[in-house]
Amino acid sequence: RKIPAEWIDQIEAVIFMVDASESPNSLDRECLDSIRKLNRPFLVVANKADRRSFAENLNDYAKMTGKSPIEVSVEKKEGLKDLEEIVLSTLLPLAHKDESKTAQKAADLKILILGRPNSGKSSLINRLAGTKISMVSEIPGTTRDSIECRKKIKNKEWEFVDSAGVRKKAKIYGKHSDPVEIFSSLKAMEELKRCDLCILLIEPHARALMATQDKKLLRLVRESLVPTLLAVNKWDLMKEDWKDGAYRSELRRDLGEMYFLPSICISAKTGYHIKHLLDELIQMEARRKKIPTSQLNKWLEKIQRLKQPRVAKRGIQAKGLRTPNQYLKYNYMVQTGESPMSFQIFCNAPQSVPKDEKRFIENSMRESFDLGGLPLSINFRAKSKGKTFSIRSKSR
Repeated sequence: RKIPAEWIDQIEAVIFMVDASESPNSLDRECLDSIRKLNRPFLVVANKADRRSFAENLNDYAKMTGKSPIEVSVEKKEGLKDLEEIVLSTLLPLAHKDESKTAQKAADLKILILGRPNSGKSSLINRLAGTKISMVSEIPGTTRDSIECRKKIKNKEWEFVDSAGVRKKAKIYGKHSDPVEIFSSLKAMEELKRCDLCILLIEPHARALMATQDKKLLRLVRESLVPTLLAVNKWDLMKEDWKDGAYRSELRRDLGEMYFLPSICISAKTGYHIKHLLDELIQMEARRKKIPTSQLNKWLEKIQRLKQPRVAKRGIQAKGLRTPNQYLKYNYMVQTGESPMSFQIFCNAPQSVPKDEKRFIENSMRESFDLGGLPLSINFRAKSKGKTFSIRSKSR
């Protein structure tokens, strides 16, 4: 009957559901008082209104609320379409009417909590908020919409977003697909594009392996170029069988080219390592920075001296003469962005940069400039002809 204080800022409108088979009672009046204190637009919906003998009760509800109840029968699925139209055409426009006046200031940093259904995302955001703002259930798919909580960290406003769990495409779009789940999954992917950092939440495995769906989510994160922390939740169920460090080392073997991804073992239920999780996010955010061009080019000269020049184009033998080999040479580089960390390297043959050379450059940059845990976008470009060859480093 009492609306939790932490929900109030998130409420835009209210549907007050009453039981048409009963006349108004003290509990209904308490609920109405709470709704009126919110000062939000609301509708009165009378369920079980399929029997005409309840007409007198409907009149009593109208007198009590000052609004005509919208009659529905959820069991018989009657009146639901009308209710939907009224909500869309009347209630939501009222809720958004003063949106510009009540809009909350944008957070300094947005962190998305992403994962499969039932991986513990709601438990984690409740733990971060210090109170229950998201429903927790053993039933996968309980969270259908994004839930946000804000936290003041290092004098900055951080917004954590609990997204809906993302299942396999075959289950989302299959024979028994749920339109709400499809919308929720798409919305989670949209949130990924807008966030600054991501926590990919997974469940522990007896052999320290990632589930197939977790790897697919990791691939999506990789393509988004969002700095991501891999959090192994429910560690309280695994700590008797594994040491924290040993598990993460073994898990790194299963990450493939994403083995640079930072990881941490936590328990949203008990609070284990939640402080360490926040510390890791703070460090990841601090690593995003502007690197002076002079430092970048000194580093570029240094790494070229460390390796033998690669042949970009072999010379041609003709009439007893041979043209010289053309070697790959990096001229200079600049930083073009911080979110993600983006760089351009100008060279004489961008199309000839081999994969192992790209990996060497990425790994050297992370080590030299303390960029561990950050995705890098590196573009190789021929200065004279304007040809480009892009690579995106997804390893952390």
